[in-house]
Amino acid sequence: MTLADDITADLSIFFDASEFGQAVTYTPSGGAPVAITVIFDPENVGFDAYSEAPDNEAATALCKTSDVPGAGHKDTLLIAGVTYEVRTVEVGPAGTTTLTLNKL
Repeated sequence: MTLADDITADLSIFFDASEFGQAVTYTPSGGAPVAITVIFDPENVGFDAYSEAPDNEAATALCKTSDVPGAGHKDTLLIAGVTYEVRTVEVGPAGTTTLTLNKL
């Protein structure tokens, strides 16, 4: 087993809905809805890269990259009865993707 395999297997601990994760419905733009588990942060404060001043407040969802292949702008997440639209997608290390969200 490779290190990448170990990391991917360990992700299941963090994305467990009974632990850190939250069950949501992800709908790719023009696609069918699917149930996935994310780590949801309803108020993530960004910072301006030049002044380091708070830039905005936007919700984010950390996902397994394998759960949101091809994620993009205009995809949606239904979280606790609230619909969010994906604003940006940032594929990170170790099999995770961060979706920055706008509340609809």
